[in-house]
Amino acid sequence: MPKLSEISEKIGLNSKFLCEDVNIKNGYCCDLLSEVMGKAKEGSIWVTVHNNMNVVAVASMLDLKAVIITEGHKANDEFLKKAKEESISVFETNKDSFDVVGKLFELGIKG
Repeated sequence: MPKLSEISEKIGLNSKFLCEDVNIKNGYCCDLLSEVMGKAKEGSIWVTVHNNMNVVAVASMLDLKAVIITEGHKANDEFLKKAKEESISVFETNKDSFDVVGKLFELGIKG
């Protein structure tokens, strides 16, 4: 299981901040919040294009460890402040979600 720092380095993510350099076993990719709430596993990394405060709320509720915001979308200061308060690491990338998920899979992270 790779640590968040290794994931960030190997995929080439822009780390907004790293709360805890934990091992990640599972990931989930979806932009529909209700699907994430019903299917993402605790401790996962979440891949999404969304950058609104609801992402932080859902990630916190599910005890997700990190969010990767893809396709060039950026988290604003309010998002980052709340994510840090909730101990959720945040990464950004210009890569599309499909490519990011493929790289996560290559690193051994499963759904």
